[in-house]
Amino acid sequence: CATVLNAMKPALSFYETGSASCTLTRTTSMLEAALDVLSRLPYLFSKMESEFALVESGLSEVWMKKAAADLTNQKGFIRTEASDYQLVEAFLAFKRGWDYYR
Repeated sequence: CATVLNAMKPALSFYETGSASCTLTRTTSMLEAALDVLSRLPYLFSKMESEFALVESGLSEVWMKKAAADLTNQKGFIRTEASDYQLVEAFLAFKRGWDYYR
């Protein structure tokens, strides 16, 4: 509790006197870091607005269901294609050629 009180003493003093002075010196890297954070705010705000609109309208759930269905279809396609005899033979022939080359 004493540590918190010591940390708050300057703020309390400024409040009591009604004025404050700041002598904080910022380095170039501190300013660059602050600019980096500030430059992301418009993007983050736009992203937040878009996500809110999608959730509020219900389109986000529709999109998630469609993406899940498409993923299931893609997995089925990959299983079918990966089990094709010609593809397996081509892969094994490539591996034999690669091993011979190495």
